[in-house]
Amino acid sequence: MTTLNLEQTQIYRVRVTSQYGCQDETQVTVFVQNEIFVPELFSPNQDGINDLLTVLGDGIANIDFRIYDRRGVEVYRATTIDQAQVVGWDGTQQGQDLPIGDYFWSLSGQFLNGDNLQVNGTSSGRIRLIR
Repeated sequence: MTTLNLEQTQIYRVRVTSQYGCQDETQVTVFVQNEIFVPELFSPNQDGINDLLTVLGDGIANIDFRIYDRRGVEVYRATTIDQAQVVGWDGTQQGQDLPIGDYFWSLSGQFLNGDNLQVNGTSSGRIRLIR
């Protein structure tokens, strides 16, 4: 069996051969839908559940993910895929816990196929930090 990691919608020609040597061939269009998700709530309280805010999704080529407090002050920025998807934001700024409340995010970047990153058609949203 062959497994493919598809980055864009494409038409593929598929040939299947049975154990008895019978073959069939067809053409298949595989639609790749680029989607990402930013949670609306997280709880950085070290209980092991939702302690980090990360951008979820596959096929991201580049990213600039920022979080702002209610006054518009930037409190977090991720400019690499690793920062945005693995390291994440722990609800702190310069090592200090930030208060419970609403924060705002903005996102720019592209998927591997060149499409712009968006979450449900938008490049900004709200996050609620609880502890």
